[in-house]
This record gives sequence, structure tokens and C-alpha cells, in this order.
Amino acid sequence: MKKIITLGVIALLSASMVQAAPSAAYPSMSVTKLTGTLEWSFTSYGGLVLDGDVLYFGNDDVVRSYNTATSTEAEFAVCGSNAGIGTVNKLGTEMYMSKDTSYNSPYPSNFGTIDPADDPAFTATMSSGTEIGETTYSIYDSAVYGGNLYFVANVGTYVDNGQGGKTGQLNGTSIFRYDTANPTNPVEIAVIGGSSGGLTFDASGNLYYASQNTGEGVLKFTAAEVAAGGLTAADGDIVVDIVGGSLGFLSDGTLLAETGSGQLLAAYDPATGDKLYDIATTTGWDYMGKFVVDTDDAIYILSNDWNAMYYGNGDGAVLSAITVPEPTTLGLLLGGVVLLRRRRN
Repeated sequence: MKKIITLGVIALLSASMVQAAPSAAYPSMSVTKLTGTLEWSFTSYGGLVLDGDVLYFGNDDVVRSYNTATSTEAEFAVCGSNAGIGTVNKLGTEMYMSKDTSYNSPYPSNFGTIDPADDPAFTATMSSGTEIGETTYSIYDSAVYGGNLYFVANVGTYVDNGQGGKTGQLNGTSIFRYDTANPTNPVEIAVIGGSSGGLTFDASGNLYYASQNTGEGVLKFTAAEVAAGGLTAADGDIVVDIVGGSLGFLSDGTLLAETGSGQLLAAYDPATGDKLYDIATTTGWDYMGKFVVDTDDAIYILSNDWNAMYYGNGDGAVLSAITVPEPTTLGLLLGGVVLLRRRRN
């Protein structure tokens, strides 16, 4: 689901104070702010990947890094002007990113590599078209599994507006596999339609996609189906009946998903579709974006507070760490909640 917010829209937002970092839904879940933009700074965070101890994320036209072991932040690469960075990911030794080139429909993105030693720092290997009839890719999210990089994008085109100019139109979302040997022609895996949502893989190579279409929820495509391609939304199994955003997994196979337009992060059982517990919430005009999970089940998550960006009430964009309690601890906590409820009845 591509979030496009213009200055005109932001000017209408409420000026009430909101907290940019997500708050924990349970006291035993700690939320620690790692870094954030300055007050009155109209910059946003987008794209997030963890490589060893280092997080990489987009900050408008800059890729920044945060070392979780040393708690140090740095500028990794400057990627030029225009709109901003949509996704960041690592495939082998290469760092890939998508760079949105316009805030206007069809919101085209260029895809390519970043290397601070190169000049320029961003090298586009798959560019969206700029002329009438050429294909554009409005890239929302990406994931790596089995030595391949996958991305989800709303495919678009420019059409003749009948007045000597062109108009952008979006034609619906598809999931692609990026072909490093033929980068200008990504392989279409599944045609979903509608707006774009998050995608991730489980440990067995099954792909999960957060469809934004009514009645589809979080879809699961098996590893074999992904390898074969030629899929539609109807080929996927609905594992959780929510409209989700970013997706991920804990080490025990628990599915994590954002919902509520990005204001709730919760844990789900992918086998039953049941919600197990809430992890973090935001309020007002503060929305959670991309998150990643490390091998110790620490969750790193980006938040953008559009109110703070416009009115200067604190940090407008925040990178936070969320610690989920051990399953036994969480069970005791939730058991205590049930016991309290029984005592009140």
C-alpha cells in the first residue's frame, strides 16, 4: 500500500502531541528508541534490512546505518535527489534499494545497487519507464530467500492525456523475482491486483504476502508455487484475515504483522490465523513502517510521525528496538491477565 502524503495533506493534520516511537502493548515488552530525526525536520524513514549487527535504512535520499552492537549511527550512502528511498535489502555481497523518483502517479521507482565506493553511490539496474506506454514499477517492499531477491510493486504506465501530455495510471500489484542476470526484466511470480502490501518468507521458503484487497488477508504461497510462478491471489491460502502491512517471523514460527493502517504490531499463529498477542501500538498520525527481526527475536522497526514532521512536536521519524518476552514469560503474563478477568467476573 503506497503511502503518498503531500504537504497540502499534512497541513491539515492535528497539532496535538503524539509519541513517535511505538509504545508496548504489554509492560514486559520494552521499546527503546535507537535514533530519530530532529524536530521540524520533514524527513521520513523507509526500507530496512539487518546485515549482521548493522541496520541499513532509507532517510529520504540517504541510506543510513545503525550498529546495534556499538549503538552508533552513520551515513552510509547518498543516493541523489528526487523523491526518496523505498526499500533496502542485501543479496549476497550487494546492497540493493529502490528509489522512488516521483510523488506523482504512477509513483515510479528505479531499482539498483548502492556502494559508497562507487560514483554515483546509487546505480540503477532496473529503471521505470518515463514515456507513454512504458512500464513503471512502484516498489513497496522486498525480501530475500534462497539466493533470490523478490519485490512487490504496483505496475503502472503513462498514457496520453489527450492534451499533448501524459498521465500516470496504476494497473495493480504483482510480486516479482529480480533476475540479476537480466535485471531489466523481472520475473512476475504472482498477479495480486490492488494496492501493494508487505511480503516475507518463512524458514521453509513459503512466501507470505499482505494483500490489500477485501477478503484476501495475509496470503501464503508455497515454495513450490513460488518456484513455478504464474500465480494469482486465488492460488494463495489465507492464513490471517487482516489487512496487513510489513510482515515477519519470530524464530518459533510466529507470524508478525502490522495492521490498523500501521498502528498495531501483533503476533499471529499462521496455522490457525488466531491473534496471539499485541506487541506495539501507535496513536495519532504516527505510523509504523518496515520492521525486521534478528536471530534473538529482537524487533527493529521504523516509525514516521507526520504530525511531528510538520509541527515540530518531537522526532518525526524513529528507529526503535522492541524486545518480546520469552514464550514462558509471555504465557505467565497472559495467564495473569486471564486470572484478573476471572476475578472481576
